[in-house]
Amino acid sequence: MHFACIHGSFLGPSGGFRDIDIGVWVEASSIPPEAALEYEWRESSHLERHVEYPIDLRVLNWASIGFNHAATGGFLLFAKGKALWYNFREAAWNQYLDFSPLSPQMLFDLLGASPHSLPAE
Repeated sequence: MHFACIHGSFLGPSGGFRDIDIGVWVEASSIPPEAALEYEWRESSHLERHVEYPIDLRVLNWASIGFNHAATGGFLLFAKGKALWYNFREAAWNQYLDFSPLSPQMLFDLLGASPHSLPAE
């Protein structure tokens, strides 16, 4: 594991959270995409035995652009070197800003609809 960050509702001011969200960046060769889900479940279960709250751990290497963008709003828990964390944050923001203006139209294209076909409010 190269770094771990905590993010999500646990960090919110209201204290109204359901779980603790943790993102991790792993050596890609050690956890390939097809093994990520099992790794996430195993490590979440391990951590839950040590805290009193549910843990939702995600491998950031294989997470979506939107998820990684959200994770960058969190706090670093651990890092072998902070450069990778900073590089991850910069890449996540760049990808998100490149993608987000196009995402509504891509969704409409996927659904075979257009923004003009939505019912008026």
